[in-house]
Amino acid sequence: MNNATKLTKIAQMTPKDAIEPVREALNQHLQVLAKKLGLSIEVLESGIRYGSTDVQYKVQVVFPTNGKIEKPEVRYFREFATMYGLKPEDLGKSIQQKGHTFIITGLNLSRRSRPVQLTSEDGVVFDAPRVTVRASLANIDFNDPKWRFSERCQEYLDRYPSTKRKTVMDIVAQQILDELDKPWLSRVGNAGTQPATSVELT
Repeated sequence: MNNATKLTKIAQMTPKDAIEPVREALNQHLQVLAKKLGLSIEVLESGIRYGSTDVQYKVQVVFPTNGKIEKPEVRYFREFATMYGLKPEDLGKSIQQKGHTFIITGLNLSRRSRPVQLTSEDGVVFDAPRVTVRASLANIDFNDPKWRFSERCQEYLDRYPSTKRKTVMDIVAQQILDELDKPWLSRVGNAGTQPATSVELT
């Protein structure tokens, strides 16, 4: 199907069905303009709104800094990774999740529960919990008995019975990871009880 035919078919779609095809077409043309201007211009996947006859997109324009264009999520990762228990040098590393490989490509500060940006081998972008990424980087399987994950979750529930089990799992996972990074934490009891987010990527 040539480009003209493809665009004609898009015009025959409903706004909802046309969201992604139109976004792809816009980005193709914007890349040409971006190259001429020396900028990065992209129609984002987030912030899309549509009605019965229209679609509204959010466009991101990134200007060069010191002659180099660096997207905000990349810059944020370099600047704030340590606040999420990660390291700036983790950017670009690959992790395994459920048999798939993902690359750590940035930090999305607006996603509080899933701040780490991962990109799959086929270029699809995902937002992941920091616990998921930290555990994958450390090659930790919380099902391994040595972590006493289930026992620690139950101990926490016994102390705080009104806490949701999912929240408890996140807290305990974060504690284990913090203890690995800072061994002295394991000697002072229940340190680092800030709730994290889901251990699963889904």
